[in-house]
Order: sequence, then structure tokens, then C-alpha cells
Amino acid sequence: MPHAGLIIDPDVQLALRLADRAAAVTLPLFRSAALSAAVKPGEPLLAEAAAACQQALQAAVQAKSPGDQFLGEEGSPQPQAACAGRRWIAGPVVGAQQFAAGHPAWMTLIALQEDGVTAAAVADAPALGVRWAAGRGLGAARLAAGSVPRMLSASRLEDLQAGVLAHGGLRPWADRGAERQLMGLASQCAGTIAHPEPFGFLAVAEGWCQAAAVPHAHLWDVAAPALIVREAGGVITRLDGSVIGAGAGSALASCSAGLHESAVAAARP
Repeated sequence: MPHAGLIIDPDVQLALRLADRAAAVTLPLFRSAALSAAVKPGEPLLAEAAAACQQALQAAVQAKSPGDQFLGEEGSPQPQAACAGRRWIAGPVVGAQQFAAGHPAWMTLIALQEDGVTAAAVADAPALGVRWAAGRGLGAARLAAGSVPRMLSASRLEDLQAGVLAHGGLRPWADRGAERQLMGLASQCAGTIAHPEPFGFLAVAEGWCQAAAVPHAHLWDVAAPALIVREAGGVITRLDGSVIGAGAGSALASCSAGLHESAVAAARP
């Protein structure tokens, strides 16, 4: 069962309500995209869903916590740089290709930062009926429709060579000229699996794999999964081991500090 403090924490509760609001916008459009995917790509519906979802989230934040700031993926004027005070960060539809193709492996990501530090996070996969939530110092949990909520705990494995690496597929790495980093990392693992982003990070938090990496991510792509990984006992940094800041860059999550050290070394270009 989840830590009681996580379930009743007001910021986590607000993040969950925001996820409900987002799903009310995205799910009907996704089902339309799924119906039409066999005939034509769903990019127009994707753009509509992302814009409408962000507008709904921003309006909900302003209504429920009017002093909070808001940063979203869809043309938000705010910079990604860390700022003082409370700021909600949202990726309305993360997994655009899956959404447009009618595949359910996409998410809405919501995080609250206080003075640049993430305090609450929700990663919601509404088409799959599952979401993950975390609160700073309160742990992380999986909340699945029809199931008892379950606290997350990353694997305690320390040996990278016995671990499984999740990545987002070869194309993103090739597009960034980072194939050598991926190959260096993958060659040191017992196996690899291509999870759509950001499912790989959540797989680390679940204990399903031991490492996950992406060559490039924006703040709205990584803020929520990063807190979930950390609260499950994992580690997440840039590929070079540096702290994930407010700007865009790579991300590498591992289940333990020892394994993470080996993963950073293996990913050196």
C-alpha cells in the first residue's frame, strides 16, 4: 500500500486532479485518432489534443492555485530555466507518434516545482488505465484502474552487466549523433528493450529494468519521471553524470548508485 502521506498530500492530490482534467480532454480525441489511424495519420488530432490539454491544465491551475506559475510544452512563453516560487510543468501528450498512430503508449506528464525543486509528480497513461505518482520525501506509487495502489521500489542490482537497459529506439540517438553512447551503454548490459519515452524511466522505478536512457529531453519530458525514479530509490542524471537542470538535454536513470556509476562510464562518447 502507498505511504499514507503520499495519498493525502495536497500537491499530489492536485496533480492527480489535473491528470483527470487532462484525460477528459485527450482520451476522446485519442479514440478518434485510433479509429482513423488505419486510414491516415492522426497528426491533426494530436495537435488539437496537445493544445486543448495544455489550455485545460493551465486554466485548472489558475483556478485551483492562482498564485502558481505554469510551463507547458505547447508554445508556453515561460523559459525552461528554474524560477522562484511554485511552478507547474506539463507535457500534455508525451509519445506523439504513438498517439497519432492510435497506440495507447502515450502519457500526460505533470510536475510541481518549488523554487526549482520538484515536489510532486504524476505520469498518467489514460489510454492504458494506469498512472504513477510521487511526492518529495513521500515515495512513489503506481495507481492502476481496478487495482490496489502499490508503492514502487527500484531494483537493488549493482552490476550493470546483469541489468536490462530501456531506450527509446535507435532513431532518436542517430538523429543526435549519439549512437556510440547508446552502443557503449547497451554493450555493457545483459539485454535491452525499446520502451517509448518516458516509459523506460518508469520501468526503472517499477524494478522492471535497471537502466533507461534518452539522448534528448525537455524539462516537461523529464521533471515528473525524475521524481518518480528518485522516490522509488533510483538515480537520474544527464548521460555524463551531471545534474539534470532546467534546460533540455540527455537523461540516464538507474536503479542504484553503483550501477549508475558504471552506466555513466559506459555511456561516455
